[in-house]
Amino acid sequence: MNIICTVRSKNCTFGLLFDIIPFGEAEMKIEHKCYIGLNNIDRNNKVNIKSFMTFLEDAGGIHSDLVGYGAYDIEKTMLNWMIISWKIKFFKKPAYNEYIKVVTWSKDIQRLYAYRDFEVYNEQEELIAIASSKWVLVNLETKSIVTPDENLRKAYQSEDASTMDIKELGKLKEPESYISQVEIVPTRAMIDVNNHVHNIQYLDFAYSALPDEVYYSDFSEVQIMYKKEIKLGEKVKAMYAFVEEDGTHTVAIKSEDESVLHAIIKLK
Repeated sequence: MNIICTVRSKNCTFGLLFDIIPFGEAEMKIEHKCYIGLNNIDRNNKVNIKSFMTFLEDAGGIHSDLVGYGAYDIEKTMLNWMIISWKIKFFKKPAYNEYIKVVTWSKDIQRLYAYRDFEVYNEQEELIAIASSKWVLVNLETKSIVTPDENLRKAYQSEDASTMDIKELGKLKEPESYISQVEIVPTRAMIDVNNHVHNIQYLDFAYSALPDEVYYSDFSEVQIMYKKEIKLGEKVKAMYAFVEEDGTHTVAIKSEDESVLHAIIKLK
């Protein structure tokens, strides 16, 4: 049996879904209803990947808010989640003026790593996308990664369900050579609450490096691996390559002197 508590605001709706299990702890899922507006679409009137990732991130943020580890709790806990991997697979992209439902849950917390999965449905309740993500918990006082304690594990009530194997969030290999590159200097508008470039902004960096004939492609898969944060004014290079081995358009975000790898983004 399921119990859903739904909360509505002006621009969005989210629900808290509990699976009632007779002989165990309740498991928690979040439902987040989102509208595809003009600022969320590409030139084909389909949702753009950056907006889609924002919808997913917001759903995960709602979960953290509800269990006491959200944005308003940071001052008290001095803890914050930082993402280190994304993988998204589209089966069907939603279009302008449509609503989608994002369902998310904590999949597992293994030692230092926490995994969060997502399912996305259209208005006809068709599964149109799945995603998985990998996170670490950071102590903002010591600037170090910490192991989630038992209280945190219990609060998130991890769900025994998975959209993809955690091995799919493994390390990405940097291309051996690059076709082109662009230089980027982060501005204040790109900086998040952690005082570095927001994780979804890296996708914009990657798109800026794509050749004209690739830029408007209708990608059905995106994967991002984050290695090192980028700070305000820190010039970086977005370096593009087509990797024949896996058929991906791959962009590495590196420091100006190319000695530091900040992230790898794969689009397919």
